[in-house]
Amino acid sequence: MDINKKEKIISSFPLNYREAELNIIISKEEYSVFQNGIYSGSMDEKWNVFTLNNVIAFARSWTSNCIFKILTEEYHHSVLLRSFQVNRDSAQYKGGNLEEDAVLLKKLLQMFLKRDDLYV
Repeated sequence: MDINKKEKIISSFPLNYREAELNIIISKEEYSVFQNGIYSGSMDEKWNVFTLNNVIAFARSWTSNCIFKILTEEYHHSVLLRSFQVNRDSAQYKGGNLEEDAVLLKKLLQMFLKRDDLYV
């Protein structure tokens, strides 16, 4: 995905959103998974995930609607996933419970990073 498409997806994130702390530390190697991008290869895969500046964006593969943005802080050997924002435009995302959204996001992170300790 080119930079223009990434910028378009992130800039379309609505002003109507909720934010919550995440405070998860990952390694630079794990972060590179998102920097390299995760892009759907078929209609069965629901997410495109990529980084732009200090944001990890989770966009729906069919619509390109940005549902989650994770705000990050890079350090020498690690990256802090500080907080996340979740889309609250009901035309783009039907979620309405911040705790359930946090669980979904942690499950996605766990799956993409191949870890089993982010959501128990």
